[in-house]
Amino acid sequence: MAPSEDPSQPDRHRSRFTRHLARTAALCLAVATVAATTAAAADAAPAPDGDHGHGGGAPGLGANVTIFDPSMPVSQIQATLDAAHAAQVDDEMGTNRHAYLFKPGVYGTAEQPLQIKVGYYTEIAGLGASPNDVVINGKVEVYNRCLADGGTSNCLALVNFWRTLSNLSINVNANNLLNTVNFASIDTNVNSLTFGQVLAVNGRRTVRVNLRFRF
Repeated sequence: MAPSEDPSQPDRHRSRFTRHLARTAALCLAVATVAATTAAAADAAPAPDGDHGHGGGAPGLGANVTIFDPSMPVSQIQATLDAAHAAQVDDEMGTNRHAYLFKPGVYGTAEQPLQIKVGYYTEIAGLGASPNDVVINGKVEVYNRCLADGGTSNCLALVNFWRTLSNLSINVNANNLLNTVNFASIDTNVNSLTFGQVLAVNGRRTVRVNLRFRF
């Protein structure tokens, strides 16, 4: 005779399968809840430091990296760079490092040029594919560090390093550069009391120079 089967055995199999299915569903729900909570926290967290020059889309390059956008007012960019120079101009042995990066575009105008002074351990660079992508209308200067008399004497030209400028173009416009007075009507009468003197001047010559430097 074949052994008789326990009629309760199929019920036990179904019960075990149901419990296993319930545990799997609970685990999936817990994972989904954790993922949703993490995403919400990431959305609520502040953007990392880095894009201090522009309000959105910080790339997380660190607190000492500032990115400028052509849409920003020249006065705002100028104030940021002036403050950076004031902090770094005498910081020859300091540990601070700063980078100021320019997105592709044109910065400054003939009426309001952007004038950059570069201090120690400061990088000025364009973010374009070539130096032509970032154009600065103005100038970039590195002054001697002057140690005496309120920064007017004992100037050390040998410490103008430890700073970089790269991947941008600088437009320099100069009106009447090195122009001199246009003398006229010099008295050539030897019998005159004004002999040899300049008695008049002509109108000033107009000299306009436009230079572009690429780094």
